[in-house]
Amino acid sequence: MTTEKLPDDLGTKERTLVMRGFGPRPTHLSPRDRYLDLRTPVFLGVLVTSLVALMTFTALHLVPIARPPLGLKSALMEAARLMLYAVTLGNAHLGPWMSQTTNDLAQMGLIFRTTLAAFAGLGVGGWIVMQQKPTVGYRHVSGIQLRRGWEAEAEARKQSQGLCGHYEPFLNLHPDLPLPKNHWTKHAIFLGGVGSGKTQILWPIVDQLVKGHRKLFLYDVKGDFTQGLVADRNPRATIVSPWDARSGVWDIALELAHDRQLIQAFATAFIPEQGGSSSAFWTGAGRTVMAGILECQYALFGTAWGWTQLAESLALPAADIKGLFELVKSDYARVLSQADLAVIDQALAVIGDDPNSATAQSIFATIAAASRSMAILSAAWGVADSFAIERQRKAKRKRWFTMHEWVHADERQLGPKKRLIVRQGADRDTTGKIIRALVDVAATHIVSPTLPDDEHGRTLAFVIDEWPTLGKVESLPSLIDKGRSKGCVCILAAQDTNQIQLAYGPEQSKALISMVGTHVICRMAMGESRKALAQNFGTRKVLVYGASETSSPSGTSQSGSWKEEAWAVVPDTHLSSEVGLDLTNPKRPLIKAIVSLGSDPLLLRWPIFQAPKIGQADCPAAWTLRTNLDAIDHQRRSSVKVAVALGQKKSTGDGGGGTDRETAADREPESSALPFGLPDFLR
Repeated sequence: MTTEKLPDDLGTKERTLVMRGFGPRPTHLSPRDRYLDLRTPVFLGVLVTSLVALMTFTALHLVPIARPPLGLKSALMEAARLMLYAVTLGNAHLGPWMSQTTNDLAQMGLIFRTTLAAFAGLGVGGWIVMQQKPTVGYRHVSGIQLRRGWEAEAEARKQSQGLCGHYEPFLNLHPDLPLPKNHWTKHAIFLGGVGSGKTQILWPIVDQLVKGHRKLFLYDVKGDFTQGLVADRNPRATIVSPWDARSGVWDIALELAHDRQLIQAFATAFIPEQGGSSSAFWTGAGRTVMAGILECQYALFGTAWGWTQLAESLALPAADIKGLFELVKSDYARVLSQADLAVIDQALAVIGDDPNSATAQSIFATIAAASRSMAILSAAWGVADSFAIERQRKAKRKRWFTMHEWVHADERQLGPKKRLIVRQGADRDTTGKIIRALVDVAATHIVSPTLPDDEHGRTLAFVIDEWPTLGKVESLPSLIDKGRSKGCVCILAAQDTNQIQLAYGPEQSKALISMVGTHVICRMAMGESRKALAQNFGTRKVLVYGASETSSPSGTSQSGSWKEEAWAVVPDTHLSSEVGLDLTNPKRPLIKAIVSLGSDPLLLRWPIFQAPKIGQADCPAAWTLRTNLDAIDHQRRSSVKVAVALGQKKSTGDGGGGTDRETAADREPESSALPFGLPDFLR
């Protein structure tokens, strides 16, 4: 009996015992162990060898040759001598044992025929014996099962054909797994720890989107995609990062002017929920005040405002912000709609009569974090003179972008702006707010009824690596649920399901994972997340063979029976031991991961992608190299009309907190106070 160790097809961390012997399956073997009973293969081998040798010799015997007359005894003697002659290849030292008849038979070709027949029989018989493989002690009955190796590649091609149908493939998830557009619009999630190969699998997908001239929103954490897509002279994408000198500028005034809901989405992104339900009131109140400040920007400047003006307004003292609301409500009521005035009324109600009260101060403390991020954006993207914003907007049209343009415009008109690469900057909190705001605003445009359905024509691809580190993106569930018909494709990557639960809560995180149509599982570290992911694959029914021995005075007898059991489709240890980087062939390293499209999961292997490097990952902006505070403290400048207006109010002796309602009511806003036109919905 021989034994050896081989990997188990179930993917368990332990290596499976393989045994060969003469007799039934031993009782001490587990169902996963392989065993080969050699009695049947050896019997078949001997039988086939004899039959093939006999048939071959008979066929060769039909060729006529001159044969000397031999009796039975002489023929047997000559056959033995022929075999000896064949084995020794006609050794001259054996001449005394060879008769003239033996030499004559050898010269007539009989030894050649005998040898050829013997080798033919041994070859066929040996091949049949080698085809007998050790088998496990179970049989698959029902349910999905893990496919691996060549079987996984064949199953991938089969699933691809079934999903594509009469549709053309849109993107290749794997060289053997091209998928149609209507499957990619069901979105995809990549899960795997640090160094598990997620980026290596994502890179070919991004490369296909770029070569296909698709709209792409990409969050680049490490800078690999920026190096490969943004050249110094001919960039194929637009960088979005306040800390990068090559960054485009988000035209926030034009962006939020398209829909009133965009203001709420923007405020929600910059003032996220903190501390659970206990801080819900302060978060909601802070968002209301910020929405009111945004409405005031349109009332005072039309669309001729930007990050500097917004940062200045947010940095005003509480009493001055209350005075700003009262000023706009009294002097600019005619240029605002009732809905816009209602937003300002809500902000005033939240602040209350005393802006210095404990409640009001807690609300403004919530806004302080947003104000800090606005100061950074003001330093990077701001224009201090509001009268120069329109000139900047026209002069730098290729760099200024809006998500409304990205969603609605034709891909051929956008140029590099059809690919937005958001780089992670020095301040992760501000980076998260920018991305949340961009995605929330884009989602508002996408799910809006004004955007017609076009699942197979339009492509709006979101590739977000390290997705949970951004915090809770409020619009993501609706984007996954409702963005499919608009051509939206979300590809999200995370290290751990626990990260998703921290951002979205246990229930919503489970819903998000289950709503996605494609799951790619890379190497996971041991822990609860690994167990939970393995459980998501479910179980399958198998018949397990159980052998037993019975001892009696006459000897020992063995019997066996089959019973049904439920086994995990993918054991949790498989997510650590059988996926990740495969260095079996150092010259051709591979990335192994499990792909689930809703049917049998596939353990596939990806070749290492050689990513291009045509540019720099980082190019520090000039403002980041300044050491004085003026570089990021633009809100101290006095160029904003808000500060001017409030200064005039203070001169009346009101201390900046109140307003002269009678004077404000008698005074109508002049056209010169609004140097640029207002959006239609604000008129």
